[in-house]
Amino acid sequence: MGQAKELGVAVVSPTMGAQSQTTGLADFAFSGTDEITVCPEGQKPQRIKTGKNGGKIVHLDKTVCDKCPRQSDCPVKRDKRHSAIGYDAKSLRLARRRAKEKTEAFREVYRFRARA
Repeated sequence: MGQAKELGVAVVSPTMGAQSQTTGLADFAFSGTDEITVCPEGQKPQRIKTGKNGGKIVHLDKTVCDKCPRQSDCPVKRDKRHSAIGYDAKSLRLARRRAKEKTEAFREVYRFRARA
């Protein structure tokens, strides 16, 4: 990709791998400092901790998550006592890129490469 950039060529390609859920990290609302401010269903975090390597661990109210209609398709991990989601800058970038790939604008540009 380095040579393409030097030549002024924009490489358009989808991310590798598949997203495991239809509700992803990019569906959450974020602050300017990339901290989750609200989940897709409107729940605000109870607390946010800085994890290993600068990642974030966001704890949500388990009683609210247990009643959520998206719980089977949500990246929030639930156990007996907690509901939490962990992410770092790389996973957030990937989630945002995958969300962008679902837009009509991306498909319009990518169709030339995919010959669709």
